[in-house]
Amino acid sequence: MTNSIDRTAAIRVGWEATTSNPGPLVLANLAWLLVHGAATVERTRSDSTSSIVLYVLGALMMLGAWNIALRFASGEHAGLADFFVSFRVVASYVIAAFVTSFAVVIGLVLLVVPGILLLVRLQMIPFLILDGRANALGAITGSWQLTRGHTVELLVFDIVLVALNFAGAMLFGIGLLLTMPIAVVALAHVYLQLQEPAPDAEEQLD
Repeated sequence: MTNSIDRTAAIRVGWEATTSNPGPLVLANLAWLLVHGAATVERTRSDSTSSIVLYVLGALMMLGAWNIALRFASGEHAGLADFFVSFRVVASYVIAAFVTSFAVVIGLVLLVVPGILLLVRLQMIPFLILDGRANALGAITGSWQLTRGHTVELLVFDIVLVALNFAGAMLFGIGLLLTMPIAVVALAHVYLQLQEPAPDAEEQLD
């Protein structure tokens, strides 16, 4: 038996963390959003070098934002200093993203459903790396194991987060400065929920 995901608790933690500590979360996600937007524009051009640089920079921005979110979701204090992650973390994530992106793209192109399944099952990779629990390849297998038995729950939760950010984008994009931090902290809280031992495991330990 596995723990069910408490989506309401995750959103509540995301809301409380964002409204009580808006500075680090909003600034980190704003930096991530700006770099991601620049990378998207650059993909339409032929300069592959700048695209690669922006991709790595975007990964750095994303990991910084997710690191702050993970600390808040854990009940810890976080500041802008937590936005700067180590080279090891960035390298591990880029390798893991490079490896998994091919499988996800192939799954989306061929049958769609396998691609979505992979996206859902592998979305905890950044948190496993940031948490110091795994390297690139270990995070891939770790995310797959961690999300086992929760695919439908996670898919529903992801849809909720997409809807939340869509609502933020509809407010001239400004709403994303609120909805993105809420969503990332909420996802970090779900990651921590999945790390908790299942009731059956606790009974066996007793």
